[in-house]
Amino acid sequence: MIGRRLRWIEAILVNDEASTDSELIQGFMKEGRLSRKEAIFYVKQRGKALSAPIHFKLVKYRREK
Repeated sequence: MIGRRLRWIEAILVNDEASTDSELIQGFMKEGRLSRKEAIFYVKQRGKALSAPIHFKLVKYRREK
């Protein structure tokens, strides 16, 4: 089950073709309250999201223990 925050991230990655990766990272950090490491992890999935939006499944970030 995907949470509200992850659905928000997924929607941005699939639909936002105009923002730069840097802008997305900053937005995820500011509005989503993600760490820089988490934001970069999600932005790295952007290529897959834009190339196959219907089949895209966001891979969840797993914090190191």
